[in-house]
Amino acid sequence: MTFITRFSSHPFYGIAVAFIGALIIMPDTVFMRLSEMDALQMLFWRGLAMAGVLFGAWLIVSRGSLREETANFLRPRALLVTLCFMLSAIAFTLGIASAPVSIILFGVACAPLFAALFSWLLMSERTPPLTYLFMTIAMTGIAVAVYEPAGSAPVIEGMGPLATGAFLGLSAGACIGLSFSLLRSDNSIPILLINCGGGLLAAACALIFALVTGYPLQTLGIGDLPAILISGGIILPASFFLLGYATRFTAAANVSLFMLLETVLGPIWVWLVVDERPTNQMIIGGGLVVTSLIAYLIWSMRRPAAENS
Repeated sequence: MTFITRFSSHPFYGIAVAFIGALIIMPDTVFMRLSEMDALQMLFWRGLAMAGVLFGAWLIVSRGSLREETANFLRPRALLVTLCFMLSAIAFTLGIASAPVSIILFGVACAPLFAALFSWLLMSERTPPLTYLFMTIAMTGIAVAVYEPAGSAPVIEGMGPLATGAFLGLSAGACIGLSFSLLRSDNSIPILLINCGGGLLAAACALIFALVTGYPLQTLGIGDLPAILISGGIILPASFFLLGYATRFTAAANVSLFMLLETVLGPIWVWLVVDERPTNQMIIGGGLVVTSLIAYLIWSMRRPAAENS
């Protein structure tokens, strides 16, 4: 029995996989910024690159069961997961382009709560009370990180952008939470294929929108194409595969909880690479999130296996 096979039976295995996936996705915002592309361009190239890489990986990894996995992919639950991935990508990208970033980030930070809710509805899977405590501390850190004191930014007239941002952010968080819960509920869902489908649908939506609105297609390639291809072709496929795979071994709420790392540590990566210094609120809030997740990791390693699954 190999080390990985032995370790996969450990109750901490799923949490470790989710943690690695969350670490991989952290520099994603750096490459998004380095690409200097608008929301439509990023949605198109990230989705297309992610779909291409994952489809190739699926052909190689699943070459002995292509027909079976295709049949599983066409089942309603798998198609719903695919739709969730597509909608979360669209909602996040549109939200960043049309509303204050802080509103979007706080909405996405609700993903663990949505995951716990959907897991309870779909599988009657209960989330330990202490997990909610760690969620609360982490979300408090998110709130501190994205807080902008009055007068620090231009005042937005009316509630339109704020309401739109709140809706899109919560929509992205809900889609992420639901997708992980669905993956948790059905081990036959082909992870590579549903992520591939989600990326391809997101790219198709971007292209259709461009055609309908008269967006100049020749400008889609303007910007730093290698940067956005690293984001869509390396970071997203690796991270979302690991995060989806982790749901085979631990609760969906646990997996989505680690995605908060990207929310608060992403700006740190941006600071290191493009010299955009994070605010004091980001540093304090990020410290709260990281501390809560470290405490959660330690607690997860020590609690019984029955509670950790």
